[in-house]
Amino acid sequence: MDLRTSSQITRRAKKNWTQALFQRKNLWWVVIAAIAVYFVWPMETIRYRTDKRFVILGFDGVDPRLVRKYWDALPHFQRLAQEGCFTELQTVIPAESPVSWSSFAVGGNAGRHGVFDFLRRPVGSYIPTEETFLEREQPQFLFQQIPVKSSGVKRRRGGTAFWDVTGSLGIPTTLIEVPVTFPPPTLPHGCALSGLGVPDIRGLQGSPYLFLYKEDDSKELDVDDKSIVVERLEKDGDIYTGSITGPHNPVLDGQKQKIEKQLVEAQLSWAEWQCHLFSIQGLSNIDEQERQLVSDYIGLKVTQYLALRPYLQSEALSGRIAAATQFLRDGGTYSKDKSVTKGSAARERMLAESKKANELRQQLKDEKWNRKINAEIQFKILDDEAVEIRIGKQFQIAKRNQWSDWFDLSFPVTSFVTMRAISRFYPIHIAPDALEIVMTSADIDPRRPHIPISSPKKYSKQLVDWIGQPYKTRGWAAETASLKEGCLPEDAFIEDASFVMRLREEKTFETWKRMDSNLFVAVFCITDRVSHMFHHYIDKEHPMYDPQTAQRYKDTIKQFYIRMDEIVGRMMEEIGDDPNTVLLVLSDHGFESWRYQVNLNQWLLQNGYLVRKRGASSGGGMGEQGKTSSKEDNFFPDVDWSKTQAYALGLGQIYINLKDREPLGIVDPSEYDALCDEIASKLVQLKDPRWMQYGDPVLIACHKRKDIWTGEYADDAHDAPDLQCGFAPGYRVSWQTCLGGIGEDIIEDNREKWSGDHCSVAAQRIPGILLCNRKIDIEKPSIIDIAPTILRYFSQEPPESMEGHSLFLVK
Repeated sequence: MDLRTSSQITRRAKKNWTQALFQRKNLWWVVIAAIAVYFVWPMETIRYRTDKRFVILGFDGVDPRLVRKYWDALPHFQRLAQEGCFTELQTVIPAESPVSWSSFAVGGNAGRHGVFDFLRRPVGSYIPTEETFLEREQPQFLFQQIPVKSSGVKRRRGGTAFWDVTGSLGIPTTLIEVPVTFPPPTLPHGCALSGLGVPDIRGLQGSPYLFLYKEDDSKELDVDDKSIVVERLEKDGDIYTGSITGPHNPVLDGQKQKIEKQLVEAQLSWAEWQCHLFSIQGLSNIDEQERQLVSDYIGLKVTQYLALRPYLQSEALSGRIAAATQFLRDGGTYSKDKSVTKGSAARERMLAESKKANELRQQLKDEKWNRKINAEIQFKILDDEAVEIRIGKQFQIAKRNQWSDWFDLSFPVTSFVTMRAISRFYPIHIAPDALEIVMTSADIDPRRPHIPISSPKKYSKQLVDWIGQPYKTRGWAAETASLKEGCLPEDAFIEDASFVMRLREEKTFETWKRMDSNLFVAVFCITDRVSHMFHHYIDKEHPMYDPQTAQRYKDTIKQFYIRMDEIVGRMMEEIGDDPNTVLLVLSDHGFESWRYQVNLNQWLLQNGYLVRKRGASSGGGMGEQGKTSSKEDNFFPDVDWSKTQAYALGLGQIYINLKDREPLGIVDPSEYDALCDEIASKLVQLKDPRWMQYGDPVLIACHKRKDIWTGEYADDAHDAPDLQCGFAPGYRVSWQTCLGGIGEDIIEDNREKWSGDHCSVAAQRIPGILLCNRKIDIEKPSIIDIAPTILRYFSQEPPESMEGHSLFLVK
């Protein structure tokens, strides 16, 4: 009997085959064969053999104080604490899910991986980009029909994750919906299903739909159409017809990019010809205001334009921008074309570029670029409790106040490409004169994803087969937007959240049963989403607290903590008393009630760091009413950047309007540190002046970048903010500030259902939890300790980039 392993046979075959080739006299045959072996022959990672197993169950946003409050209802937590330990787990700054879970992965602060927020302000722009964690790669089509390059994404999170190490070593590793793992990592002898970061079919982090028909047009719902897609229905007899707005057509996106490229070229050429004309006239003879106008134009129309469209950037454009900017600042001579020596000829060229740019801008305003691929839908009222829903050949009878089963959605891109999605429906109101039906975001179909959401690719479909139905694939799987906007009732949200948690549990344990993993990590995020939306039911001091509704929903968070405990108990049963298996249960951060929202830009305005143009209306600015826009001209429209020293964006982050970094920067680098110190010291002195708060402090800390982040990503090149606020319990940065708005007052009550939070709250006030089935040897464990703990458990030395320490003494 041949006891040789398959890998040994493979290696011997390769060796014999190679030796035979080298016996040939023709060297070219040897070279060709070597190339073929290198590129074609499958390279196999030898499986790491060990009896050790490391299991992590992560629960996003679970707070240690609430765990203690509900302790008597968590028997499996109690048992785990008795066997090993229960303690607080220190989180990172800022305590946001993408930041914390990225630090969990790489074993270091945000400077080790470059994820600083849910939003990202790319250097060279005052506007955040929607592509926080990713850089998209557009597909290419031949004859606008045949795909020659599929769409793709590149993960922006840097650093070395612990699964990168275990995968390279051949340790069988499984990752189930760990945040910031999109696109999914390749894991030899393992599998991964991506979590937070996976978009819906429209490329967003969740855009639910409201199908609406009202005969009385005066009764309009106040819905933010950025968060909710409002689809107006048309009535024909007893049939109500509408469409499901799908993704942008990627074929059109490719055409649009060509026009964008021409536009940025025309805008830069206009500025260059203006500089050429200034040089002919003598820069010293040019009015300073006129020179500043050209400099501002380059900043906003060229630098910022490119910052938001990385696919247009090139070294050649960067060099031209730098040359024109330097000339406007330092003087000297400048030539766009040495053959043009007369001012009239330069002016003629400049006007031609201006005309061309205007024509291209008009082309980009064409509605066809916003055209979506839609799917038709029909509703037929059966009675006041039921409606028939038809999509193509599919139909279901959906009951009022009940979730439907899954519908398959198809969005044809070309004759050869179709993007497929799944959704569920929830009828709220059924009447001939008024119909209201909520649909979940159109999620990527896990059976036929158009972009990879799992590794191997078949794993996402295998899960459907294993659990017997599809599942939500977008990273933000809860219907928080629908509940926040008042389109979905609390009971519907709870039912859907329970559904998501149950399916994730089944995905976890079916994978556990079928995959032989030595390292197994599964993350459940619903605990965080429920805490965001139901915190005002357990906080009597919250402005949204109502005793009557609180009586009904005060135990909602508790019920999801109990479900968490049940899942932990199930895993404990699976593990049994195996002494070689470590079980960790952890959360990435805790939670606080969000009672009051702080408009940081209004504070910066009142303290003279942000200046508005003369005649600007109070409040307002980009982000007013929580809305956003992708148009650069509408962002911060009233801010005078020539006098503004600092501005706020994102979740508690402040940026200095720095020269040579911001589009219209004015702060000299030599003044940077002093200005950061000044703003930080003043902010931490901010008190809530309203009489009910008795002068409570609003912030605990305002950190300078260099004081909290270290590593290769803590710099301008990776968009690190200059200051990070840490608010006191009860306070959080306002939604308006997140999107660049200014707001009327510095501090306002938070009167939204999104009533609990952790983002921008001081990290020391919201630690996570850690439970383990064995004692740990660190007094104050941190989330950055998990990665090195795993590697040392498998007898591997952690990379130097990992700052954390092992939870267990090395024996």
